[in-house]
Amino acid sequence: MLAGAGLVVAGSGLWMTLFSPGAPGGDLLWSVRLVVGSVMAASIVLGFTAIRRRDIAGHRAWMIRRKRTNRRKP
Repeated sequence: MLAGAGLVVAGSGLWMTLFSPGAPGGDLLWSVRLVVGSVMAASIVLGFTAIRRRDIAGHRAWMIRRKRTNRRKP
């Protein structure tokens, strides 16, 4: 359930980036949003796949990467 919610968040962020006309921030911010949303979705899928294989160390590594991707700088 949590992985599904995370994928909805990543997908909605990508959707809004791609299909919202006139979003503020310019081309650089647009590119960063695409990269962060894609990395977030990929890390959730890879983390879920790792836990299904019972690879706890791999799962932890992917979830730490996901957490670092979503961290905001002050």
